[in-house]
Amino acid sequence: MRLARYFVSAVAAVTIGVLSLPVSPLTLSAQDSSRDVIRGRVTDDSSHAIVATIMVTRGPDRLTQQTTTDTAGNFRVQFEQGSGDYL
Repeated sequence: MRLARYFVSAVAAVTIGVLSLPVSPLTLSAQDSSRDVIRGRVTDDSSHAIVATIMVTRGPDRLTQQTTTDTAGNFRVQFEQGSGDYL
């Protein structure tokens, strides 16, 4: 089993009405060569957690997965067949 850890910087914003809020960087963690876990925390510019819907798209085949942050703003998405390329 190969253990690797990647950091993907997200250049994105969550839009609530007319207010655009930055998204904290995502962490991509590969436990083995085929599975990728993408996790992160969504906060506003004052570091307060935001409950939001997160959609992650795998680059090569455009497979998407959707999740919702918890009350602390944390989210986690797992792709069993990882590619290391996500939007």
